Amino acid sequence: MNPEKSSNFEELSFTNQVNYHEKELRRIQKGTSASKVFNLSERHRLLRYGVLIRKGRGKYVRWMVSERARGILEV
Repeated sequence: MNPEKSSNFEELSFTNQVNYHEKELRRIQKGTSASKVFNLSERHRLLRYGVLIRKGRGKYVRWMVSERARGILEV
């Protein structure tokens, strides 16, 4: 597969993830806990895609919308 096509596919996949979860991501941006919006497996999947970022560990973990995802939400 052409690396450029792969890159375009990954970008489209990321954008689709952000658009699909737009309502939930906006709730997180407004201060709702990500654990109230997404279950653990959903949070880890979105972390793997780069839609969410995780700060801290254990009970001190904070989930936030990534800067890249915020850029898509602002458009």
